[in-house]
Amino acid sequence: MTKGDRTKKRLKGSGGLTPSPSRVQATSVDWFGTGLPFVEDDEYGRRVLPVEHLAQSPHRNAKHRDGLPLMIAFTAYTDDIEKFADYESLWSDEHVGVVSRFFNCYRLALEDMDPEWRKRYGGDEPRVVFLDAKGQEISTLDGWNVDSKKLLRVMDGLVRQQWEVRMAPVFKQLADILATYDEVFDILERERRGLTWDLEHVKVHDCNPARRRIERRKESIAEAEARQKKAEADEAELFAMLAAKSEKDKASPGQPAPSESSKLER
Repeated sequence: MTKGDRTKKRLKGSGGLTPSPSRVQATSVDWFGTGLPFVEDDEYGRRVLPVEHLAQSPHRNAKHRDGLPLMIAFTAYTDDIEKFADYESLWSDEHVGVVSRFFNCYRLALEDMDPEWRKRYGGDEPRVVFLDAKGQEISTLDGWNVDSKKLLRVMDGLVRQQWEVRMAPVFKQLADILATYDEVFDILERERRGLTWDLEHVKVHDCNPARRRIERRKESIAEAEARQKKAEADEAELFAMLAAKSEKDKASPGQPAPSESSKLER
């Protein structure tokens, strides 16, 4: 079992792989399998990944949102299980999850890298790197002692620099949307799993109760999927509104935009 395998096992045990939609939705990037361009690094004499390419088309992820900064978590390995679990709990924090929607989030594992490769991006300790939308580094958080308060302070500061609106109501709207995602996620997991079992059951025991359960589950799944699409549309509308207000403020500095502000206050 490699260090990477042990890390994945510990992540699972600590809840780090919990698929809840309200936690940070980070795209895991396989360092060697990205297809990203590499550059020569004179200092170490190795070919290293320039993470700024994650912000640039066509190298960025398909879910990448234009105009948003990047948050890249370089994950590390430690034999101290408690330290590891405490650090990974950052990505399950509900407040971090809400604010993370204003970033394109990526995870890159350091534990299986050659030591000289790791040195550039954190060595044997984790690092969180923030890049602007063009891929320029704007902030970093290093080490195992980063907690949710410190992470949120940096994230919140960067978000408020970019969006010149009152963020409290925006965060509240996003929290409500993510709560819907979580609720729908639980329903779909339960009903799809139950539907699979019921469909197998009627192949062996063709009975009316099972068939009625199948119909109820299908209706429940359809309703949940409709709620999911509505939440996705609400989130897209919120970000579109923010982008429109930001552009208007840039075009007319100092001029209030009551219509957008009133919508955000709802």
